[in-house]
Amino acid sequence: VEAERALIGRFLSQHPGEAAREIQVARPDDGAALLAREPPQTAAEVLRRMSPDQAAALLASAPVELARLT
Repeated sequence: VEAERALIGRFLSQHPGEAAREIQVARPDDGAALLAREPPQTAAEVLRRMSPDQAAALLASAPVELARLT
């Protein structure tokens, strides 16, 4: 599980645009849970690359800590 999380974290930080495209097709609460586990800078970079509507839907179901990044 730790190796999987490290790999996901590396993908999110190194390819935020691609990660944003993938997260946009997932359920908002799943995307929120994924980004909530990442460092704030990584989560913010991915959110910036999402469409405004999709990012808003994700943030609506996100923990407060993630919503503070915007």
